[in-house]
Amino acid sequence: MIKYQKSLSYVLYGLLIVYYFFSIIFIRPGLFLGDSAFQYYEFLTGHYTDWQPPMMNLGWSLFRAIASPFIIHISIFVFSVYLFVSAFLKDNQPVRAVIIFIILMNPLVSFSMFNVLKDNAMMASLIFISAILYQYSRAQLRFTWVLCIITPFIVYAFGVRQNAVFSICPLLFFLFFKDNKKFLNFLIACLCAFFSCFILFLINYFVTYSVYAAHKDYPEVIMMKYDLTAIECFTHHQYKLPNSTFAEPEKETENRRKLCEDFSVKQSDSLFWWTPENRRPVFRGGVTFEQYKIIKSEWSQTIPRHLLEYLEFRAQVFGYSLVHANWYLGAATHDEYGFKTSMAKPHVYNAVNKVYMASCYMVKHYFGLIVLCLNIALLLVSIFKSSPNTFKICLLLSGLCYELMWFFILPVPDARYFLWFYIATFVSFTLPNVREK
Repeated sequence: MIKYQKSLSYVLYGLLIVYYFFSIIFIRPGLFLGDSAFQYYEFLTGHYTDWQPPMMNLGWSLFRAIASPFIIHISIFVFSVYLFVSAFLKDNQPVRAVIIFIILMNPLVSFSMFNVLKDNAMMASLIFISAILYQYSRAQLRFTWVLCIITPFIVYAFGVRQNAVFSICPLLFFLFFKDNKKFLNFLIACLCAFFSCFILFLINYFVTYSVYAAHKDYPEVIMMKYDLTAIECFTHHQYKLPNSTFAEPEKETENRRKLCEDFSVKQSDSLFWWTPENRRPVFRGGVTFEQYKIIKSEWSQTIPRHLLEYLEFRAQVFGYSLVHANWYLGAATHDEYGFKTSMAKPHVYNAVNKVYMASCYMVKHYFGLIVLCLNIALLLVSIFKSSPNTFKICLLLSGLCYELMWFFILPVPDARYFLWFYIATFVSFTLPNVREK
């Protein structure tokens, strides 16, 4: 058995090393998309906005190389997989080691890491935090060491995606509570977790507006305009958006007509970035502070008055994401904002993309719904055990809270938004329901 397990460790660690060097040699500097190209453009110009999180520029700021974020995220990801696999092998649980290796290294996850995106920065950090907390749950690490190790990754995960707070909070709760059964400790852990999240907001605000001196662009107006558009279309124009919110206010009649033609619960992009008939979108992305105040006030007053329409719309958007998600990789070559990025070995891209898309085909429909049901089932089973595995419960809650948060703000059902939810659920599946002695 010992010989078999040693051979298995060589195989798994060997595959990890192959994946790592394959990524660095062939995929570097990573697959850029519109968001990441815009962020790199901000780094090159030195002028930042909060439309995209400035914290994502940390790799470029420190190492001054275009491949910096990609290499950092891949390194964190690979080391996290190693921590999980080695922990199971040390506990003489080779089957669980293989299962968690498959979960984290299947193309849906490992190839998605090739994209240079804030979602992957968050995901890699959360996987690492979870791996460290799993070691902590096995009494392999002390509290002070764990806190020191994971704090930079918590700050980074939150900095690149502020809504990551919903996934971070349950993990922080476990850090402070662990397996203590006293109710007072439960309350203290809750307070510590919430206070830590408040500190995260302060740190991120300081980094965004003081360190990077980012200009406020009010990205939340996308969600607000999407909600208000839905209400106008759901009420057949009985409610009407303020005319000043349109890109061309002087064309009100035409704007009203195009608004519901371009509106879809499947995505919001056709209202802001492209349209079905390749015409100019009715809205423009950015707004001034005065426009932001008008839209925010309108949204705050309209949602309570049309709460049923709002909830119906959000339920349709979220429901669609459960049965259909968009899986995609960035392009091998990306030419935008006056600079060009290209993979070190572009000819490899087609093979990588074919494997990735073949994997995506297997989860094309109803995958989100299946994972949601699995998460809730695992959570209920784990909670009602006589000696529950607190880490497993918190990891499930981390994924579930992050998934349910999208009910209110989801703009488009891209799989990158849900990857942490998928990973947290399936990693939890490999853990025992009861606390191991």
